Amino acid sequence: MIVAAAGAALTVLVTAAMVMAFGRPALVPGIVFGTLATSIQVVADWMVTKRLSASAGEFGRGYVAGMGLRLVGIVLMTVA
Repeated sequence: MIVAAAGAALTVLVTAAMVMAFGRPALVPGIVFGTLATSIQVVADWMVTKRLSASAGEFGRGYVAGMGLRLVGIVLMTVA
């Protein structure tokens, strides 16, 4: 829940800064990419959190899956 709230707050803050710097056309990309980044982070956090009390191997799989999601997000934002 904290991750989602922080992501939403950062999305609003960065989108507002983009609109002030680049004008109204920056509104939709700011919202879309902020929401995408927040969603990826929430899922990655969930994958690690549910494995915190598991064995080291299980925790490692959750960590790698979360990092893989973050990497996918970087690739998506780079391609766009």
